[in-house]
Amino acid sequence: ASGAFHISDPIARYKEVSTTVQRADVLDLHFQSVKTFPAVLSNILPGKLKEHGEIWIVTGSGHHVSRSSHQKGGGVLENAVIGWLVFNDYNHSRGKDKNGFGGAVLVHSR
Repeated sequence: ASGAFHISDPIARYKEVSTTVQRADVLDLHFQSVKTFPAVLSNILPGKLKEHGEIWIVTGSGHHVSRSSHQKGGGVLENAVIGWLVFNDYNHSRGKDKNGFGGAVLVHSR
């Protein structure tokens, strides 16, 4: 899915990444940015929530991003997604892995 990085349309990029996701209740935002994720969530999240009731949004925690990279580390995308969810009145819970890193948000149906 790393080839998805060069796809300029956020929805087409999301669809390319989705081909590697094995669960229908996961919305993977890898290769999205703080500028492009709102288009994906606006278009994809309502239908997925209606279909599954709860959806995991995977953002990545950003803990592995190199300081010399153009990417911003430290969960910038996760925080932006949570802000978007709050602004759009979605109920959510922040996920953590066994090492205490974030990188996923569980969205509950309204």
